[in-house]
Formats: sequence, structure tokens, C-alpha cells
Amino acid sequence: MPASATVPDVQQIHFDAKDPQHLAWAVELWNDATANELPLSQRFLQFNLTEDVGMVRGGRIALAAGRPAGFVLCSAHPGAQDAMRAGVSWLDAIAVAPACQRRGIGSALLHWAENWLAAQGEHRSVAAGKSETDACDGPNDPRRILVGGGLRPYTPGVLADSPAVPFFLSNGYEFGDDALESTDLMAKAYEHGVSMGADLPARRRGAPQFLVWAVQDPESAKLQRVQVIKGWIEDGEPEERVYDVACSDDLEVDPET
Repeated sequence: MPASATVPDVQQIHFDAKDPQHLAWAVELWNDATANELPLSQRFLQFNLTEDVGMVRGGRIALAAGRPAGFVLCSAHPGAQDAMRAGVSWLDAIAVAPACQRRGIGSALLHWAENWLAAQGEHRSVAAGKSETDACDGPNDPRRILVGGGLRPYTPGVLADSPAVPFFLSNGYEFGDDALESTDLMAKAYEHGVSMGADLPARRRGAPQFLVWAVQDPESAKLQRVQVIKGWIEDGEPEERVYDVACSDDLEVDPET
């Protein structure tokens, strides 16, 4: 199976859905990377790659020293009406052989998929960490990339305890708003983030995402607003900026403050 301690001479080749060797490589890579917890058969993969009207699919296989080390599959429906498509494109599947992980192969495949989807008219900034999460270019832009799901899904998304979660987070992907309704929200926050006052590790891409939670002291005054204060040093002088996050008494957050 594709496994190289140093992963030399990594190159990407086109994923040919009609090539039995490519299908076999993808199945073996997927099952190896998921430890057979989400087993994929060649027949199922072939079915998922069946052509659909209006759908476009792209894929790459990463070769390390001539042996398969990872693959990525993505799809979009650029010709569909907005009511059908809702601006969604999909990162259908991505897997890297365990012995080849943490060497940039997965990130390179992900970057290729993002560029390919952008070429189909699917723009991306930040995106999914789990099945319910997504991506958009801004608060008024519905275009997004979903991890998992799709018209022919391989998985509903990234599983809760999957090691793939920190991989997507480190590549600029974020949990969506639905994650706020999760019953294990705090557990996720502590597992994949850092608490106030701790060092925030650098991300490969994208701005950090903050979870703010405030609870009123029953023996103290009511909460009026929640703020985040950003501090930095500029030209040797301390600077700060205050951001309103939430306000009480039906007051609205001023995006300029």
C-alpha cells in the first residue's frame, strides 16, 4: 500500500473515474485512512462517480515516489438554478495514507480542489468542519463548499471525533452556526480551540473564529453587552480596539465599534 516515510517526489495526477487502477487506489487509500470504520467498496465508488446531468466532477491522486499517497474528489452543479443549487459545491472525499499524513499532501490536495471549484464559479473563504457546517464568502454570499454530503454522498460530513476535524480547521475551515446548537458545544470548543488567555496557534489560512459565552452573576448587575478587546503593539506603542459582540435590551451591535 502507498506508504513512504519521507514522501519524496510528490506529484498530482488526474483522477480518471473510468480507470480501474485509480478506483482501486482510492478505495484502498480511503479504507486505510479511515481504519475501515467507513468502508468504501469499488462498486460504491463507481456508482458515486456516475455522471449526472449538469454535474461536474474533478479529482486528483497524489503520488509519492510513484505510489499513491492520497486522493481528493469534488463536485459542483454550476448550471443549476439558485433555487436548486443554493450556491453549494461539495468536497466529496479526501484521504491520505496514514504513513503519508502530516507532510502537506492533504493540504495540497485540498488546495487543488478549492481552486478547481473556484474555476467552476464556486467561491470559497471559510468552510465546514462537520456535516452541518459550510462556507461562504461573506454574510450576504450564499456560495459555499460543504465537506461531505452532496448528491451522491460518501459521508454526511466529518465525524465528530475524527482526526480530520483539526485538519480542516487548520486549513481555514470553520464550524457553522448550527454547531452552536450542539449538546457538546463546550467539549468541541476545548478540544479544537483554546480558552481565553491561552496562546492561539497560527492557522495556515483564514482568520480565527471565536466562541463567546457570557452568563450573568445572579448576585450582580445585569449584563449590558459582551465585547472582545483586541490589543497589539504598533511602533512600540500599545494599541487596542473594542468590538461589540452582543447587546441586551434589544440594542443592536454596531459593526464599526
